[in-house]
Amino acid sequence: MSTPSPARSVAASVAQRLKDLPVLPGAFGEMIGLDPTADDFGERVEKIAMREPALAARLLSVANAALLGSQAAIKTLDAAIVRMGSRRVAALVTSFAAMKLFTPTSEAQRDLWRHALSCAVAAAEIAGRADAGVEPQQAYVAGLLHDIGRFVLGDDVPVDEGAAFVPDWSRDPGPCAIEKEAVGVDHAEIGLAAAREWRLPRELWGALRVHHHHADLEGVVPAHVARLVRVVQQADALSEFLLGPGRGAATLAPAELTPKLAFWCVAPGWGAPPLTPEALAPLVKGIWDQASEQFGALALG
Repeated sequence: MSTPSPARSVAASVAQRLKDLPVLPGAFGEMIGLDPTADDFGERVEKIAMREPALAARLLSVANAALLGSQAAIKTLDAAIVRMGSRRVAALVTSFAAMKLFTPTSEAQRDLWRHALSCAVAAAEIAGRADAGVEPQQAYVAGLLHDIGRFVLGDDVPVDEGAAFVPDWSRDPGPCAIEKEAVGVDHAEIGLAAAREWRLPRELWGALRVHHHHADLEGVVPAHVARLVRVVQQADALSEFLLGPGRGAATLAPAELTPKLAFWCVAPGWGAPPLTPEALAPLVKGIWDQASEQFGALALG
């Protein structure tokens, strides 16, 4: 009997993990089904958060962290929501629920979640400022899940060495090609399979599947999905920059930051980017501060 090759064994292991996808947490499904413009949005977020004692404690900790010494401590979730704002709390609740899909057990997995969280925050901020017709909460979820397939692949794919030196669209081979060569499937394909399995909104299917497609998207996905994809791609690039070669760049003045963003966060194949480097630069510190808040609240350091 012949012995399976290492590559075939790895591919079989990934295929089995794909079959054994975790169940989508109920709280996550509830959160992405909420309407942020509804009058009772904050109340619904509070009810979901109250079912998670560990999350509720972290929300109170975050709400109290920025209090001045003269202010009374916040002791209830409704007060925390007033203090932080319902959308900010909703983002933390959504992220907390999503992390139950793949609880980080290694530094590499914590790195993946830090990237996902910072991408989500950036996507929501970009969507809120860009004239792209993309709802910030939808952009947040797409950014949060865009690399979910990488958790299924685990450590079976070689490190993409180019990530530290050039943006995604300049790498040869690209991350998906590296994964295909190693195991016969890439994380974007796995993300699409997961989105279908979890019955996520169809707009997310396309966003997960083509977020590494930086050429013209006409005919690849519908126009409204293409706009969401571009927002996620720019957020993805910004996250990679801030967590890698641009570590500490959030402290730079916008004029100093702009040329760096022009290189890292605008692909030639996009046509018009969601935000120009000049428009993106003033947002970077706020994006990094929000992401750092989430890292602390979700025990990612």
